[in-house]
Amino acid sequence: AAFLVPLTKITRSDASVAFAGGFNHEVNFSLALAVALIPLAINRSLSAWVRVAYAAALLIALLGANYRTAIVALAPVMIAVLLALVVRQIRRDQRLITAGLAIAGSIGLLLAAPIEIGERWAAVVEIVQNPDQAALPPESFTTAERRFASGRNYLYSVYLHGFLRADPTQQAIGHGADSWKAISGVYAQNTLLSYLYEFGVLGALCAVAYWLSLCWLAIRSWSRQPSGLIIMTLSMIVLNMSTMPMNLLQGLMLYALLGGALSYNALARKPAPVERTGRQSRRVMARPAVPATS
Repeated sequence: AAFLVPLTKITRSDASVAFAGGFNHEVNFSLALAVALIPLAINRSLSAWVRVAYAAALLIALLGANYRTAIVALAPVMIAVLLALVVRQIRRDQRLITAGLAIAGSIGLLLAAPIEIGERWAAVVEIVQNPDQAALPPESFTTAERRFASGRNYLYSVYLHGFLRADPTQQAIGHGADSWKAISGVYAQNTLLSYLYEFGVLGALCAVAYWLSLCWLAIRSWSRQPSGLIIMTLSMIVLNMSTMPMNLLQGLMLYALLGGALSYNALARKPAPVERTGRQSRRVMARPAVPATS
């Protein structure tokens, strides 16, 4: 019942709503859904159609949470897992047509979902098309610009210029953990910018090194990794560009499960090659010789 109660964010100016159950923010609920996706991606004991229903429920819940960043980062992996599960149940000669219909149905679901395609999503497009706005000094932002897209461009500017205006020592090692509270009442909404300000270049490089290590694990055992885990690895990096999952309990759970699953598949031993048994060898030797013809 709590899931069906719409919640309105105080910081939004477009009166959009989200269905986030008992969570106090859509990002927490969205990350919890991503955590639930990992067992689905690696568990092959469930029946195929149970897994399809499970993946579809997670996708619908993600759309209901209505958190733009999570939808952009996590919806593709959920749709990919769902399509892969459906297509595997179809005969090989019918998979291409089925995949096309499934993709068309997924697009229709996204368009029909209770998410605002207007102002909120137009803001995402504008941020992507005009990334230089975040490089402007924070004092140059008007009141309307500070509220645009939940204030992300303004926050990016505050943290970026806070880093650029610091002395070389602070740029190297940062201002300290939670030092962002002195310059802003809201966290940076971007892991790299936050780490640059709090932990300096060294801290930001550590975060990048960790992400690259996850990618390396996925590439090292490409044939053994479930496709959902590989896409999830890229989705996690995208997610960090507009929110900070590493600062939330659900995000840490996601990192731990993803890293553990990738490590297990990367370090697992390859199956030993099948050798011919003695009986098979004897059968080969026991074949009668073909008589010679004159």
